[in-house]
Amino acid sequence: MTSNFQRKVQLILADFFSAKGFKYEESIDFNEGNKSMIFYSSPQCKLSFYRSQRDGEVNCLVGTIGAGNIDLDSGKWLFLSSLLSEGKDSSIEELLAAVPDSPKSDEEQLCEIEIKLRQNFDEIVKGLIKM
Repeated sequence: MTSNFQRKVQLILADFFSAKGFKYEESIDFNEGNKSMIFYSSPQCKLSFYRSQRDGEVNCLVGTIGAGNIDLDSGKWLFLSSLLSEGKDSSIEELLAAVPDSPKSDEEQLCEIEIKLRQNFDEIVKGLIKM
């Protein structure tokens, strides 16, 4: 499962990776292939893209340069959405309104992540410095 997901990540985020100096590190499957993680690093930070086959979720974690690829609970990794929403309070109504009516494809979710990364990269890196 990892190689297919890795191809999707690379295809959709290739321009962003090139512009920001990200290099592929490794891919890891967890839970008998139910969860795939793809790791990239740059001089500023690390990114981990994951896909949960069971949940149909694609998401991104942002880590400090020294963050390990196995210990994601070390406090050196944060969800992209957490970094972008720091200091913002969302009501339950706002959160529920953001839930899509139908499941999104891996590609749609990766495109949304790419847009967030591209538009907020400097803010993301600043948020990591506070960690």
